[in-house]
Amino acid sequence: MSWNNVVPVIVSGGLYGLLLAGIGTVLLQDLEMARQRFRLRRRLLARKRCSEKEAGWRKHLDSLFAHRTDPRKSSAGFLAVSFLAAGAVLIPGLLSFRIPQAAILAAAAEISPYLLVRTRFEVRKRRGSYEGEAFVGNLISQYRLSSFNLFDALEKLLREHPVTRVMNRLTARLLMELRTLTRPEEIRQACHRFAAAAGTNWAAMLSYSLGQAAETGINISSALEDVLIQMREARQLIEERRRLNGEAIRIVVYLIPGIFGGGMLVAVRGMGLGWRAYFHNQFMTPQGFFLFLLALFLLMLNIALIEAVSNRRFDF
Repeated sequence: MSWNNVVPVIVSGGLYGLLLAGIGTVLLQDLEMARQRFRLRRRLLARKRCSEKEAGWRKHLDSLFAHRTDPRKSSAGFLAVSFLAAGAVLIPGLLSFRIPQAAILAAAAEISPYLLVRTRFEVRKRRGSYEGEAFVGNLISQYRLSSFNLFDALEKLLREHPVTRVMNRLTARLLMELRTLTRPEEIRQACHRFAAAAGTNWAAMLSYSLGQAAETGINISSALEDVLIQMREARQLIEERRRLNGEAIRIVVYLIPGIFGGGMLVAVRGMGLGWRAYFHNQFMTPQGFFLFLLALFLLMLNIALIEAVSNRRFDF
């Protein structure tokens, strides 16, 4: 091949190489962005699958401990206590009952801590609902004094108004999350957790306004005033709820355990049974152990039902 034929090939190859290099340079950034978007999409899909795989009961337990700093750790401790309670009943139950009966008693013992936690959760939401009017009023005052700066207003609210204890705990966790979160979706999720933990309509409206202020920085003073006006209009419902009789609660909480203790003293001192014989008949025999667990379970169930019916939340 002569030199005259080699030169055009070299020139053409160089031109094509420059063309490909130019195209690569132009498209390199777009290709890198497409690759990063593909990886990000895969990561988001994997995270979504993990969140979907998370059991609904675990989310429910986390909501029960939403007032804690670390709800996941508290729910794990609750599960450990529940399993220990079931084991504490199952092991002696197998010595006195058949396997199905012992399993039923162990299941009842495992449910009992949940009834107590759920009762405390409902009581806490009820107390927090009655703190709402004072909480929102104080928030409006601090929001105006802070020149409509939401974060400063929440900090002053927590520092200067410790009376609203339940709502302050929820607000402290919300403030901590709002200071660390930047994505609008995460901010909305944090506000949703705040509203779910409070469990009222006014808290849902309040959390939406707080989320908008944290996300966009808009003035939400008028929205807060609307919430406060509706809460004051709903104050008349308290009079109707105060008519609920509290005698049933006192009977269940104080009288029934007192009757049980009195029966114990009568059996030991009045009938001359003896403490060792009494505890043997109560806990080491099938009938005594079953009746004790049944009475304990029904006591907790009655407390939960009475609290759920008598202590309604202040809401509109």
